[in-house]
Amino acid sequence: MAVAGTPKDDTGLERKMESRHLTMISLGGVIGTGLFVSSGYTIHQAGPLGAILAYAAGSLLVYCVMVRWASCPWPYRMPAASTCMRSGSSAPAPRSPSPSCIG
Repeated sequence: MAVAGTPKDDTGLERKMESRHLTMISLGGVIGTGLFVSSGYTIHQAGPLGAILAYAAGSLLVYCVMVRWASCPWPYRMPAASTCMRSGSSAPAPRSPSPSCIG
């Protein structure tokens, strides 16, 4: 049995947790509990079908935003995320071509 903080076998892995790991675990617990309680409230207010439709509409919206962001090339992303979305909007084009929106 390995002692905490020492490598286990030849894998180079260690059994230790940093504060950022504990923060992510606690955030996951809070978000999961919030979703569970919120789902119960939503089902009570809108009924099962209404809750399913509401979550489906929200999921579709998030999916569409992520597909739009995925169309921007990541290695050439500019610091401002809105520069990549100008190609499909009615906003005036930037003065010089942005390397994040080529293609």
